[in-house]
Amino acid sequence: MKKHELLEEQLITLIKNGEGCDSNGKFISERKISEMFHTSRTTVRTAISNLEKQGYLLPLHGKGTFVKNRTRTQSIYSVIRCVQAYAEMGMDPSTKIIEKEIVPATESVAANLKVETGAPVLYISKLFFGNRMVFNETHSYVSAERFPGIEKQKFSTMPILELLRASYDARSSRTEHAIEAILPPKSIAEHLQISTSTPLLLFESVTSGSYKEEYVPLEYFKCYYKTDYLRFRFEQKHDQDF
Repeated sequence: MKKHELLEEQLITLIKNGEGCDSNGKFISERKISEMFHTSRTTVRTAISNLEKQGYLLPLHGKGTFVKNRTRTQSIYSVIRCVQAYAEMGMDPSTKIIEKEIVPATESVAANLKVETGAPVLYISKLFFGNRMVFNETHSYVSAERFPGIEKQKFSTMPILELLRASYDARSSRTEHAIEAILPPKSIAEHLQISTSTPLLLFESVTSGSYKEEYVPLEYFKCYYKTDYLRFRFEQKHDQDF
């Protein structure tokens, strides 16, 4: 086993035992690690870099390196309830709308909303925060022809699906998600305060439901989730004979 690999195991043990960081979660310095384990600073830097890639440590620009809270996870099934999810994790949730306008539907948006290409759709870009730290950016699309006057609604006070139900009696019943890892476009990286080399999880989703006695797409949205802080979980059940 190489020196940095041995040090990595020792540091992981330190982290799992709740040691090696202050009350704010800041990890011990390279100098102190070097002294504790009698190893070179080069080996320490390599080990810390690898632990960052493995998700044990989180580097914050201008603040230092912190132990990532691996017990703080969000259910992969609740990605459309960001505010509720962050509140359940013990954080103070908030949102910020950064764009809201009527735009012509691209081919992809039109296909997902089942409208004509070029048809007017409401586009909303929103940031979600927990304890004032930004966690994800969501781009939502809703048909402006299907829901007349949708652009006049106040989306800052109510989630889109709740608003559609309250104002249009549109009732959501199913959301289909596609998930992939991507590198962020420059604008999204800037909004999420990360580099363009930091991976994101992209949830591309369509929520459908009943509206005017029809089953139609109500909202098409893309959620760009940071992976440097949040972890997702899901549960799989098995039917077995014992």
